[in-house]
Amino acid sequence: HQKPLIWTPGYLDRALQVMEKVPTLSGDVKVCKEAMDVLESVLDFAASPQETPEVAEGEAKHSEEGKKELDEETELSRLTECCSRFKDISFKLNSLGKVESESILSATTHFVQQNLSAAEAKDIEDYQRHLEEWSQEQSDLIQREKEMREIAKREQAARSE
Repeated sequence: HQKPLIWTPGYLDRALQVMEKVPTLSGDVKVCKEAMDVLESVLDFAASPQETPEVAEGEAKHSEEGKKELDEETELSRLTECCSRFKDISFKLNSLGKVESESILSATTHFVQQNLSAAEAKDIEDYQRHLEEWSQEQSDLIQREKEMREIAKREQAARSE
């Protein structure tokens, strides 16, 4: 029950690739400890022995069971490799000071507060420009409506004479 709804092979490898890339990035790029803890718990859970239901004997089931055992051995060797890579990368990130102790939520909040005004500046400029265009268009329409009323009044007066 601890797996995601859609489990596609490669999630663990992708997470480890991201962690491996962090030390090579310039700037103050760090991995959140909270994310590392989640990955570690997933690896620990996956590495723990799982109970499997008993399978009835039979030739078809026996070959299926052999195939499952082979797949499980392959997965187990990959998992062992992932656990080893995780420990190595974790140690490297900790020694380089590339682990952020702040939670993901507070780090995101801090980032947003720091960069929001710069990110919104263009949107505010665009909004003000559109507001001015709309105001000018509204003025033009009001002026046009007044002119059309004047023309209609003159035509009405000309017909009534």
